[in-house]
Amino acid sequence: MGHDYAELVQAELTDMSALLADLQETEWDHPSLCEGWAVRHVVGHICLGYHANLAWVALQIVKERGNVERGSAKASKAFGDDHSPAELTRLFGDYAANCVKGKGISRLLPLGDRFTDNLIHHEDIRRPLGRDREVPPERLRAALDRLPEIGGFLKSKKTDAGLRFEATDIDWSWGEGPVVRGPGRDLVLAMSGRPLGLETCAGDGMATLAERIGASA
Repeated sequence: MGHDYAELVQAELTDMSALLADLQETEWDHPSLCEGWAVRHVVGHICLGYHANLAWVALQIVKERGNVERGSAKASKAFGDDHSPAELTRLFGDYAANCVKGKGISRLLPLGDRFTDNLIHHEDIRRPLGRDREVPPERLRAALDRLPEIGGFLKSKKTDAGLRFEATDIDWSWGEGPVVRGPGRDLVLAMSGRPLGLETCAGDGMATLAERIGASA
């Protein structure tokens, strides 16, 4: 365990900022792994975390009659749609440069949760665009260690409970019960509820995990 999540947040957002600066105009409107969200909406979601204060977030929740997820989704999409790719790239770069100190509601989240969420959303953008990357092993281990502990929007604590996960490309495993094994990057997606992550995984825990992902989709 013992991960330096402050350093990992900085590294992950810096890499993501470089990706955004390299995207073509059409790629911003390409679907992401988040159902119903284009790339620009995922970026808007992350930007909002560093931009919006608690009072503004509370107002959006009130507008949606207490439905936090729906309020977050609407606000994220609106932010992504209301800003050009150049504006989103600039804003994201500013947030990446100051992410550890943090602004907005993101500062209320534990650094481990923020890092893991950022890494997943980085994959949400890259995978559909075919922009592959090799995630450093220390980042994979840090995200995989954290996922079974995260509730909230991600719900990975519930998704992963009672299963054992084993990475086939790095030295990492967690849990007791029916096994799900696969490459670290795909385990990150599967453990966070992304169906794409199941495609390269195997084991006697697959049926349970697939059912949980389907139920939460």
